[in-house]
Amino acid sequence: MNEIRTAQAGDICVLLMPEPEDLPPIRQMQEELMRTFGGWISAEVHVTCQRFEPPLDRKVHEVVLNLRTALARFPAFPVIASGLTQFHAPFWQSYVLRWEVEYTPEFKAFILALDGLLEQAGIQPHYPHDTPFTCSAIDLITPVQLEYAPVYSYPMHLFTARRVIFSRVMGLNDFETLGFAQLSQ
Repeated sequence: MNEIRTAQAGDICVLLMPEPEDLPPIRQMQEELMRTFGGWISAEVHVTCQRFEPPLDRKVHEVVLNLRTALARFPAFPVIASGLTQFHAPFWQSYVLRWEVEYTPEFKAFILALDGLLEQAGIQPHYPHDTPFTCSAIDLITPVQLEYAPVYSYPMHLFTARRVIFSRVMGLNDFETLGFAQLSQ
């Protein structure tokens, strides 16, 4: 697996986030996980699909607009969890417990298109995709024993990706939303 550099101020993140109507069952699972392991709920449930450093020769908003326009042609698709995973996240300066996201044909097509669009624009994507995608669940103080996790039936539908969010890293736990693309229904 390739080492992915820690996010830095100025980096742009491309995220999938559940719509408000998809959040209640996710929040319920987060609360179960928090009761079991401690820690705190990740307020902004999301899957980071890609991160990149904006090119110096172009305005960030121009790059985001081009991505928004192209990605809006994609249909909404399900985000499926295949299990739980944990790791130390240097950017968050904590351990995290996350759902591992299944690399379904729809998700794979979206990721390949996103990476292709970035590369066409002369932008080097940060994520090589030899590391599994994850969806935030809870932040932890210390690692946990996953065998004590509540029992969920996997694969499990987490949410339907209907919107792509573009966010700029400003600092630790500080982000600026640059825009979004609504996926076609």
